[in-house]
Amino acid sequence: DLPDGQLADVRNAGALPPSNIKRSILAAVRNYRTFVLMILYCCSFGVELTMNNLLSAYFYDQFGVPLSVAGTIGASFGFMNLFARSLG
Repeated sequence: DLPDGQLADVRNAGALPPSNIKRSILAAVRNYRTFVLMILYCCSFGVELTMNNLLSAYFYDQFGVPLSVAGTIGASFGFMNLFARSLG
């Protein structure tokens, strides 16, 4: 699973230094790309929430679906996104 071979084989050969979780987290926090990605993710999630909010009105206006059913359909998209995001 690495360009040089399997992870266990590379570690046993001593070619890969042992990982340090504290050093890895500090490197991620100090990297400006982490904050850029966080801002972009927050903005895209906000747009997604807005679109999910407008779905129920769209279904109600365009398709004549009862408002309670349209709200349930719109909420189902939000719940689907919640679980889909956590699965990657």
